[in-house]
Amino acid sequence: MVLKLREGVILNKSGKEKISRIFDKDQQTKLDIYMQMILDWQPMLHLVSTNALQNLRKHILDSAYLLKFMDSELTSAKSENESFFGIKNITEQDQLNEPKSPELCKYILDFGSGNGFPGVILAILGLDVILVEIHKKKCIFLDEVKIKLELNNLQVYNSDIRNFNLQSSNSCKYKEIKYIVTKGFGKVDKCIEYTEHIWSEDTVGLFIKSNDVESELEQALTKWNFNHKILSRYMPGFVLELKNLRKI
Repeated sequence: MVLKLREGVILNKSGKEKISRIFDKDQQTKLDIYMQMILDWQPMLHLVSTNALQNLRKHILDSAYLLKFMDSELTSAKSENESFFGIKNITEQDQLNEPKSPELCKYILDFGSGNGFPGVILAILGLDVILVEIHKKKCIFLDEVKIKLELNNLQVYNSDIRNFNLQSSNSCKYKEIKYIVTKGFGKVDKCIEYTEHIWSEDTVGLFIKSNDVESELEQALTKWNFNHKILSRYMPGFVLELKNLRKI
């Protein structure tokens, strides 16, 4: 799958920009299927809150906004002209010209992603994503999403994130988690504690958080050293970026 975002797109914070300005037609079709699947599975699994159910498009845009903070190497960016996300349309020829390394796999890992936000949206946009979810029924839902949306770049694992072993996740010889992402999992120190065995020297955390992020940071900094930035997000709240994680 090729990453395609329309060049020059600018989202305003009111959310009035349409999804059609960001996702190509094939991606929009996948989003429509995904949203309908959430509606269909909601009575059984309670995947999202009642408010979120009425604002699924905002949550899609909120998830896609993470691309703004990701390296161009991962998102296949090839232009110095910045769009809102800092990337441009990628053509099929661009993809053919890219150097491939079959022995090195770089992933985005989304943990606790029972409803698929943000990982499924990033996969629809063409990134290689691993979802780790402890609840079996929600994994069944995510597996169905993967199948119906034909997301070969998406992997789903029914596992406690504390026990997840990246090296056994597929046949790739060398594996690297480039980004660890999560939305609504818990406080910052819990997010770090549950994933610290996965972090490498180059791993970056992007945690979608609410407005109490500073108090959570203070608590986390009593246990770990790390560099951090508090970044804006599409919906109210922040994206917390963490780098160079070290336990005190």
